[in-house]
Amino acid sequence: MESPTVLSERYSVPVLICILKNNGRVKFSDLRHIIVNYPTLEKLMLALEKSGLVNLSRVTKPYKTNFAELTDLGYRVAKKLAVADDILSGVTPEVETNHGTPAEGGHPLN
Repeated sequence: MESPTVLSERYSVPVLICILKNNGRVKFSDLRHIIVNYPTLEKLMLALEKSGLVNLSRVTKPYKTNFAELTDLGYRVAKKLAVADDILSGVTPEVETNHGTPAEGGHPLN
């Protein structure tokens, strides 16, 4: 049995989608509508960084501000998660088949 990935962590999927929808870079404070508890947010962001999905940075002047930016891998993962979320939400109803024409036994999956 494989060990779970960071995507099984609570809030990881909405956080990645939120970063993607904000041009791939956010301040931690921009994520507070998803995770209110700052230590929980920090812990998740460190786990996402360890997994190679985000790069974290900090600016100290004029105010201490933490940023998260999607890596190339993070962008690819977040993009696929956003597409899946849109499909489940009915935003992008796509007709997909199980690989084949009806004559070959392919049928719509939606």
